[in-house]
Amino acid sequence: MVFERPGSRSDALKWGGWSGKGVTMRVKVRLSQLANGGYLRRIMPATMILFGITVVLTILLNRAFCGWICPLGTLQMVADKVARFFKIKRFKVPQQIERPLSMLKYVILVLALYFTWKIGDLVAFHTAHKYLLLAHSPKTYKDLGQLVAAAKSVPRAELRDRYETEFMQGLAKMATAKRNVNVLHHMLGFFKKDLDKASRHELLGHIEDYRSELIPLIVPVTLIKHYVRILDVEYLRDQVYLNPHPKELALRNHV
Repeated sequence: MVFERPGSRSDALKWGGWSGKGVTMRVKVRLSQLANGGYLRRIMPATMILFGITVVLTILLNRAFCGWICPLGTLQMVADKVARFFKIKRFKVPQQIERPLSMLKYVILVLALYFTWKIGDLVAFHTAHKYLLLAHSPKTYKDLGQLVAAAKSVPRAELRDRYETEFMQGLAKMATAKRNVNVLHHMLGFFKKDLDKASRHELLGHIEDYRSELIPLIVPVTLIKHYVRILDVEYLRDQVYLNPHPKELALRNHV
């Protein structure tokens, strides 16, 4: 299962109240692709940098990370001194048990990497569809957010089925002008520090014109996309709401 990068040709979905068998099929394909790791390149760089630094420090300075940086080493030292001070007798693990247990850390490492990879993809997918879901059903976005937050405690098959079902049910609800305006105002907030007052006022005017049914949704959306590109707002750049379907369909070009 892989969630493809938002904005790809497979994003040619008829959002915004339009429906069809193709919509269901495409979304189900996206939801069924979680295992492939399509968003890994976005969520893993910082982790891999930290991992690389740890490896380099270990190669050059032996156990520098564990001895100087990792706070767990400090906690172990404190716990050891407390035990000695109170003369607490500690249990000695038999050798025949200690050896198999020493391999447990590798099992935990593999499991941690596996679940981080998979759940990380789901988190990225949910984040990328935030404003699209808010335009259709804020309640669905909230409920799915709670499901994603509890993902580690939910069996994988159940997690996929529940997320897929609720996701599709949320998008089946018609996006309204009121909810679209709410989404546009949220996006406007990302520009408040970098956009000059006149440009913010212009964008706000387009949003209000859309609310009053004077212009189509594509007008404020296009302006927001322009500022996202100019100001390099990464969070908004990945939002499916800004590119939910091929522009050739012109689904947002009507008042």
